[in-house]
Amino acid sequence: YEINLKNSIDLEGIEWTPVVLNDSGKLKGCKVVLNGNGYSIYNMKIESSDKAGLFAGAYSTVMLEINDLTIDRAYVKAYKSGTKTFAAGFVAYIAPSHSVKLTNCILKDSTIESSEYAGGMMAYNSGYSILNNGPVKTYVDFKGCKVIGSTLTAGGSVGGIIGHAGADKFTYNTVDSCVVENTSIKSTATKGIKAGAIVGTANVGEMVIKNSTYNNGVTVESNKTVIIDRCYGRTALDGTGKLEIDGEKITD
Repeated sequence: YEINLKNSIDLEGIEWTPVVLNDSGKLKGCKVVLNGNGYSIYNMKIESSDKAGLFAGAYSTVMLEINDLTIDRAYVKAYKSGTKTFAAGFVAYIAPSHSVKLTNCILKDSTIESSEYAGGMMAYNSGYSILNNGPVKTYVDFKGCKVIGSTLTAGGSVGGIIGHAGADKFTYNTVDSCVVENTSIKSTATKGIKAGAIVGTANVGEMVIKNSTYNNGVTVESNKTVIIDRCYGRTALDGTGKLEIDGEKITD
């Protein structure tokens, strides 16, 4: 399935319902491609108690690509007390999907809030390693994406590109030639450092970051600590995870 925008869309006054790509019916085993063609979605507003983003999620055999799309002046909030919620500009939650690719996507002048996980592009992703009906290897790629002039806040993990990356060992994330600038990123978690300019938490999967910048007007705060010298909040690699930044391997 391929969708091509032919003009920009203004959602002023409309509550957006996040798109869910379930592994069922005609979507089973399919690839969904959204081509923005350089156009923008303006004033997207979402308030949810679960998963909030242009896409709520993509699951199992469904593959998703988003290309050349800008989300401008969005307000995305996922909140429910005592519950894990997920908020992002583009895709809230992947757990699992064979592949998700975001290329030349831009989040601009937007506000993203979640009681648990938040990210400019994506809040959370995971593969699936239960062997009796798995594993499902999940590949997530961000290429040439930008987060500009935005505010990202979460009660747990939050990152300029992705909040929580690789919650299963069969998850493979790549962030290539991405930019975060003039953006505030804050985690209100009281334990650990869970906010990062690129990724909040790098977990038990693989996370490769290369050729990406985050030093222009970016503020990162977690557990009342200002983070100024690195692009990630915390590692929780637990023996199987991998975090590599411009060829340098980071350990717990």
